[in-house]
Amino acid sequence: MISPNKPKKVKVASAKKEPETNCPFPKLTGIDTDKGLEIARNRPEFYIKLLTLFRDSQHNFHNDFLMEQQSDDPNGAMRTAHSLKGSAANIGATTLGDAALALEMACHEHNSEDEISERLKKVTAELDPLIAGLNDFLNNS
Repeated sequence: MISPNKPKKVKVASAKKEPETNCPFPKLTGIDTDKGLEIARNRPEFYIKLLTLFRDSQHNFHNDFLMEQQSDDPNGAMRTAHSLKGSAANIGATTLGDAALALEMACHEHNSEDEISERLKKVTAELDPLIAGLNDFLNNS
């Protein structure tokens, strides 16, 4: 019998929590690292892999985009901007992703070369310091 004077101990199953990270990331230019860690399911090692993949695949974006503009593929430049947009979202680089989307849309809508060039400049203005910050962080971690 259970009475207030003699409570019975009951085992309660606890909900399994995601492991919390005790590895604070430094502020990285152009990147919301809290958002990026959330995307990486709070796994710092995985997030660092995502950051490394982003840096390695996007560090030459400007030249890649210009080469695609000159290629025979009419959608190559648009796909290059689209790829940057998705990669930026995966690491928490929202502002860069928005700039890449604007560039992608300019290509999709066949905007003037001047308009595409202006949007490319905005992407480069976001991307270059972001890549430099990633280089500093990844080379020193």
